[in-house]
Amino acid sequence: MGAAVTLVETADRLLPLEDADVGRHVTRGLRKRGVTVWTGARCEEARPYEDGVRVTVSSPRGEPRRLDVARVLVAVGRAPVTEGLGLAAAGLAPDARGFVAPADWSRLETAVPGVHVVGDLLPSPGLAHASFAEGLLVAETLAGRAPRPID
Repeated sequence: MGAAVTLVETADRLLPLEDADVGRHVTRGLRKRGVTVWTGARCEEARPYEDGVRVTVSSPRGEPRRLDVARVLVAVGRAPVTEGLGLAAAGLAPDARGFVAPADWSRLETAVPGVHVVGDLLPSPGLAHASFAEGLLVAETLAGRAPRPID
């Protein structure tokens, strides 16, 4: 779309939770489209200035690089939003990060009988297609069917 893009990843490769070949193909595809990809790098600082944001990134060898950019998008992971849900009142005990692990992963049922957990509350990767499948599994379980566990 005409914008210069630099992708900074702290891991040694893109998509570190996926097969290494997937990360290589995605990196190659992005570079073919003109995206600058820096892996093994770390964003140290981002400060607004008159026309945008000045970002300092350390290279894999620790050398600082400065980027002057119009916009910065930060994506550093996910965390469940459970405040105010009354998990403790329902008998659920989230872990230190706020995730609720099911007692029975094949049914996604928690330690509280009849209470199931899906999507962003699970400590698993939390991908949209997986969350959709989890919702279907729980719906079928509650409907009295015997769905196959998610692999």
